[in-house]
Amino acid sequence: MLKTLVLKQLMEVFRMYFYDAKKNKALSKGSTVARFILFFFLMFGLIGGTFTFLSIMICPIFFEADMGWLYFALFTVISIFMGVFGSVFTTYASLYLAKDNDLMLSLPIPISYIILSRVLNVYILGLMYSAIIILPPVIVFFFMGPVTFASVIGCIMLILQISILVLTLSCLLGWVVAKISTKLKNRSFITVFISLVFFAVYYVAIFKAQDIITGLIENIAQYGENLKDAFYPVYFVGSVGEGNWLAILVVTAIVAALFAAVWFLMRKSFLSITTSNASAGSVKKKDITKDITAASQSPFKSLFSREMSRFTSSANYMLNCGLGAVFIVILGGALLIKGPSLIDAINQSGLPIDPSAFAPVIIMVICFCLSMTDIAVPSVSLEGKSIWIVKSLPVTTWEIFKSKLAVQLVLGGVPTLFASVCAAIVLHDSITDVVFLFVTPMLFNIMYALVSLVLSIQHVNLNWTNETYPIKQGAGVMIALFGSWAFLVLITGIMILGYFFTGMILPNVIFCLISIVLGFLAYRWLRTKGTRLFNNL
Repeated sequence: MLKTLVLKQLMEVFRMYFYDAKKNKALSKGSTVARFILFFFLMFGLIGGTFTFLSIMICPIFFEADMGWLYFALFTVISIFMGVFGSVFTTYASLYLAKDNDLMLSLPIPISYIILSRVLNVYILGLMYSAIIILPPVIVFFFMGPVTFASVIGCIMLILQISILVLTLSCLLGWVVAKISTKLKNRSFITVFISLVFFAVYYVAIFKAQDIITGLIENIAQYGENLKDAFYPVYFVGSVGEGNWLAILVVTAIVAALFAAVWFLMRKSFLSITTSNASAGSVKKKDITKDITAASQSPFKSLFSREMSRFTSSANYMLNCGLGAVFIVILGGALLIKGPSLIDAINQSGLPIDPSAFAPVIIMVICFCLSMTDIAVPSVSLEGKSIWIVKSLPVTTWEIFKSKLAVQLVLGGVPTLFASVCAAIVLHDSITDVVFLFVTPMLFNIMYALVSLVLSIQHVNLNWTNETYPIKQGAGVMIALFGSWAFLVLITGIMILGYFFTGMILPNVIFCLISIVLGFLAYRWLRTKGTRLFNNL
């Protein structure tokens, strides 16, 4: 029974590798193998290769300085961070918000089996992300370090300890968010805020990592002793990899005790939290239906409120499909705060750089951020098997489409307007350049929203059991994201070349014309074939 449940969870996570949602049938073995080869190349080839190269560079330096514990401690911290970062955003949804909760709880299956199967799913995801960081330095150590029997056992135990600690932290964070979600109305915003803070810390750490590692190598003895005195537990964890038997036993006992405590909390609260979230969801659906009925004289407003409510009630939806809007706001704020001093520094340096040259750069950065605001792509799939509800409403299909488009247009357009205003204030460009600062990103936003909805209908999947799949793993989402990036890279090349030869006007005109043509084609498709396909869902 447990094996079947675990396989079910894994099949949901890797569904896109086995199933074609567009054709509603299983993929061929060749397609499945090809997708897994690409996945392993990206994970183990690129990420694993990077950390292998880093390990080869620093391993001899650390062990010659008798700081082997610091070598293992450094990669342990990175591994834990990456493992939690990679799995925490799906833990809450996988453990407590799975769409099949009611079905699973109604079956004669022990609750402990349901929890354990989902915990094992989280463990496998965390292990995948953490192992890709810690395995390369361990393997490099086996070839380049002072290997002993104790250190081999220590390295194996270190990998196991990291994977269980990642699982514990992921489940604990998921449990905390789940407990908060039963008490707060706007729990999704709390989740998004915490996640954004987590993102900020992560990217600061990434940007500072090279400087930190360089400084650590240059002053390895001093930093090592200071770190040992200030954070003795870190030294103890690093000593596990060196084969310190006392450290192996103590760290193993602590990690096991922490996991046991988290498991006890989850087992005691799983049913109450799951039921509370299900009740909240059902109330929400009733409220939405009630609002739509009451506002029958304004169908667009009612449908727009319904779509916006769905977006703001899902932390996964907001984080994965609305993060670009946050980046645009940050860009606008950075322009206001740092822009004037940057322009003054350029003017005083005497470099032959015209500040107006930053206008096309800002336009393209805004568009790249807009490409991450793909709210309309999963919007049709998120209707799920309840799509008959919206189709049965006394509204036209185009009204439904407009409401889905409007959410992406508004949430992408308002931040874009803010960033354009900030850029216009800081750059002091000509009236023509200022007009393009506003018009070009807005036209791209409209075009991208229309194309996103086209992809939403072409790659619809109404049979998901976890909203993470249509939001993060759907084919339409990937095509929209990577396709828009490829398109913008091409346009960026045109903008750069055009700026040096003809100025800013011609490349912006070309960009605007391409956006208008693509947007019009997407609009015509939605009004004709798109409407027919939606009605037949």
